[in-house]
Amino acid sequence: MNDDNPIMPLPGIPRVRAVDPDGRVLAEGYYAYHVNRSISPLGGCLKPEDVDQCIIFDGFADWNLPQQMKVMKITAPTRIEIVKEES
Repeated sequence: MNDDNPIMPLPGIPRVRAVDPDGRVLAEGYYAYHVNRSISPLGGCLKPEDVDQCIIFDGFADWNLPQQMKVMKITAPTRIEIVKEES
């Protein structure tokens, strides 16, 4: 939590966006790396299909109603870009 302002995200953690090949922004939020299976302690290893690159973003909600978190798994050709902060 940001002790200086508890309603703001932690400083230094950039927002990201998912952009399709035509340049359309599909989602904007925060990056998450997800390992989607447990690795065997007897010699297992991760394969490319075992990990997901994701963006976590806010869903839609009417005024003063709870707002759900949504997760979008990003796969090629969609790309993840860092959102530049305006100064």
